[in-house]
Amino acid sequence: EVWVGSEDAGVSVRGASLGRRNGRSRWHQFGRLDGLPEDWVMAIACAGPGAAWVGTYRHGVGRVDASGWTPLLEDAWVQALLADSDGLWIGTADGLYRADDNGVQLVAEEDVHALFRDSDTLWVGTRSGLVGIRL
Repeated sequence: EVWVGSEDAGVSVRGASLGRRNGRSRWHQFGRLDGLPEDWVMAIACAGPGAAWVGTYRHGVGRVDASGWTPLLEDAWVQALLADSDGLWIGTADGLYRADDNGVQLVAEEDVHALFRDSDTLWVGTRSGLVGIRL
């Protein structure tokens, strides 16, 4: 599967049957007409076969699959997503969030632009620099 976000056309998906076919191509489009809260997608992370976490410009992050859009964190400017075996890291303009079986918790109040996990450290690229969080 290939998932691609865009600034004005929502999500394009190849290899998963959801949304609308894009003409004769093998790509499907999933956007506002399919339940996405807006078409400006800032970040995407794997959520399993046929599913992705999608971070939007103003309407937070949610899961997209054949059932549609399921919101996880609303009203956030999502700038980075990182899925791991335990849950999802969400980087927003307002902070770093962790979503897992216990819900969604604010971890740090930083303007987060990038996320990378290296074994037991989460590297967080912020407006003020790089921060390493031991996991």
